Amino acid sequence: MRAAVLLVLLSACQRPVSQPAWVSRQHRLDEMDRRLAEIRQWRHERGMRIEPAQPFVMAAHRQSVHDARAACPDNHVVPKSCGEVCSLADDICDNAEAICAIADELGKDDREGQDRCASGKASCAEAKKSCCDCTPTEVAP
Repeated sequence: MRAAVLLVLLSACQRPVSQPAWVSRQHRLDEMDRRLAEIRQWRHERGMRIEPAQPFVMAAHRQSVHDARAACPDNHVVPKSCGEVCSLADDICDNAEAICAIADELGKDDREGQDRCASGKASCAEAKKSCCDCTPTEVAP
């Protein structure tokens, strides 16, 4: 009986078996894909193209999410009628930031992760530009 209790205690103290590196990587890529799917859904609901325009994608490889967020001048005031557009841009940029953090964990040489990050940054930059360019809707007299 004592031997059985000792065996149970010893097995409880063993370290958990770690997952192979590719499982951990795939889990991270799946999380990135989930966040990109949210971005695409939000873009669709807003009437935007599902994927960001090519100029934003090209620039995204060279910029940070912080740079993409800074599309508006510092003194930019969001008109009330543009609040939804700008709120959506913030949500997209939040997801892009999370995607790029995962890509950084995977490393700069991980093309799949870095491509997902670039897509997120491009969506962030494009959405922020929509926010900056938003003008108040005219109120009928």
